[in-house]
Amino acid sequence: MAGLLEGFTVGVITFILSVIIAGIAVLAVVVNVYLGLRRLEAANTPVDTLIGPDVMAALTEAENLKDTQQNHLAGISIMQAGLLPGVTLRIAFWVIGQMATQRFRPGFLGDISTIHCARWLRLPKTNKLLFFSNYGGSWESYLEDFITKASGGLTAVWSNTVGFPRTENLFFKGAADGDRFKRWARRQQQPTWFWYSAYPHLTTVRIRSNAAIRQGLGTVSTEDEAAAWLGLFGSKVRPATLIETFEVQTLLYGGLSKHPYATCLAIKLSDDTKKACAWLMSIEDEITFGDQPPVDKVFIFALTADGLRRLGLPSDVGDAFPAAFRLGMGSPGRANVLADTGDDQAGKWLWGGPGNEVDATLLLYADSETTLTSYVQDLISGIDAAGGRVIHQVTPTPLPQPKKGQTAVQTVREPFGFADGISQPIIKGTRRWMRQSDAIHAVEPGEFLLGYPDTRGFVPPSPQVPASMDRHNLLPLAEPRHSRGVLLPDFGTNGAAAARDLGRNGSFLVVRQLAQYVDVFNDYVDDAAKRYADHPAMPDQLDSALLPEWIGAKMVGRWKDGSSLVRYPHRPATAKQEDDGFRPDNDFLPGAEDPLGERCPLGAHIRRSNPRDSLAPASKDGLSIVNRHRIMRVGRAFDAKGANDPEEQKPGLLFMCLNADIERQFEFIQQTWATAWQFHGLENEVDAVTGRGGGMGASRFRHHVAR
Repeated sequence: MAGLLEGFTVGVITFILSVIIAGIAVLAVVVNVYLGLRRLEAANTPVDTLIGPDVMAALTEAENLKDTQQNHLAGISIMQAGLLPGVTLRIAFWVIGQMATQRFRPGFLGDISTIHCARWLRLPKTNKLLFFSNYGGSWESYLEDFITKASGGLTAVWSNTVGFPRTENLFFKGAADGDRFKRWARRQQQPTWFWYSAYPHLTTVRIRSNAAIRQGLGTVSTEDEAAAWLGLFGSKVRPATLIETFEVQTLLYGGLSKHPYATCLAIKLSDDTKKACAWLMSIEDEITFGDQPPVDKVFIFALTADGLRRLGLPSDVGDAFPAAFRLGMGSPGRANVLADTGDDQAGKWLWGGPGNEVDATLLLYADSETTLTSYVQDLISGIDAAGGRVIHQVTPTPLPQPKKGQTAVQTVREPFGFADGISQPIIKGTRRWMRQSDAIHAVEPGEFLLGYPDTRGFVPPSPQVPASMDRHNLLPLAEPRHSRGVLLPDFGTNGAAAARDLGRNGSFLVVRQLAQYVDVFNDYVDDAAKRYADHPAMPDQLDSALLPEWIGAKMVGRWKDGSSLVRYPHRPATAKQEDDGFRPDNDFLPGAEDPLGERCPLGAHIRRSNPRDSLAPASKDGLSIVNRHRIMRVGRAFDAKGANDPEEQKPGLLFMCLNADIERQFEFIQQTWATAWQFHGLENEVDAVTGRGGGMGASRFRHHVAR
């Protein structure tokens, strides 16, 4: 037994030593090869001379012919002497072959799409390397593509030839040195006497488009596939990230300030599914889509999870919607997230709480009070006739009409007297982004619309339905392989039986009716102004008459005219400029400009609801992370009468916002930033405007009265 154990030990030791020795030997070979490669690179003398004019004339004479859309290039290079260049050439060929077949799209060399054909060939029994290619466009554009998009692969091959531009570590420099590479390429080039082209009058783009058109003839089955197929006949295929503007309800594109009159109807649909569906079909054509609303009126329609069920949506499809939407903010779990646990808990709401749930919200906007009144009456009559009923109606205060040259931001005030609607995300691809592409507020469409890439490049999950429920093939495919991640539509797979995307071009609308205690707020700032009037911390530059507004501004983060404390710490901008043309500033970065919160407190409302770069000063990544939680606010203020509250006659805000992910956006802001007791190094305090007092019981200045 002892002898057997001793033999086993010796065997293990021998094996380990053998592995170590083999590893050392392999490492030695690799090191020698690398050193040999570096010696070859150092020994190779780049040739940087221009070719003669006669040779240049012979080459260009056969280029850019008038009866073809293509050119041909043929070049012969001389291999460096020795065994190593041949080995590294084979390695380069293998790597390029693997990339071409496993990673690059068919017909592409990396991102280069103009190559009809291309091949390297080591001429047998010679020291010559042949390269020939058919390509679209000019010689100059072809070589520029090589230099800027594929220099590493070209360098790996041609660095093994004589006179190639200086190379490092096989793949680097070389072809990236554009001017010298072009000179070298011309010297290798041979005049082409004849060459074959299957489609001499077509570019690679048109060849691919024609192939996709032919392929789609037999497989296209849905509306979105048909639209993509028809796009092949245009000059450019529609990018997957481009918003389908006229499939999106108008509210996404702005607060409709040119329609100053508005109302909100919270309704219950008929218990009879057929009646409810018939009513919806009767108003379908009235719902407003696109970024160019009608002059007279706009109609926005939103369904709750209960409304979808009442319209007959199967439970398994309904289960695909996010939990926050299905449960509703009146459920106990959502109430904890939103801090609706005190004097404004769901059981006390005017509408939307337990026992008075709603199925849909109708938002109506008009250019005149007469138009609005007439339209509302017609809709209510239709709802009643279809067996439904209006649970509650909120009528916002008409917006003041801006003077010439003014915007709504300069004139709209919320009940506490502050300018409202200043800081909004700018969705890429919308008209507002084209006019005002402010980088710190720009976000991807997928942050607000289902079916589009978000800030991190992913398409968020969207509810799906089986193809059998989409009898007229109106819904887009849930996995649109014909458009995502490809240069041209790909119709290789028939989508007739594939799942459909029910959510695309939709968004989630959050609605909360908030009463505002204006008298309590004003009493608070007036009392604080008296208490701290002689406090040594009061800035000397501050006018004593502005002290109450200054205290309110410290709570909000802006003066009442909308100017930020970050830029205007001691008086509002209009007090300094006295100019009706002032527009509230919104391009500031508090983290970089006011990192300690000495101007705009760290716990101010605007800093909690949108920290910008506060959490990571001057960091683009930090700003991008914060922008993942942005919401599009589209609410309006109402007066005591417009609240339609029989018990509490208070003005307030019909808070409404759009977001693609309720939990990551609206609820995150509310829970993690606004009502969190720990925020940005602060402890035991919440948002000064929207938060609660001690024990999280009573709201301080705003009171949630409905969902």
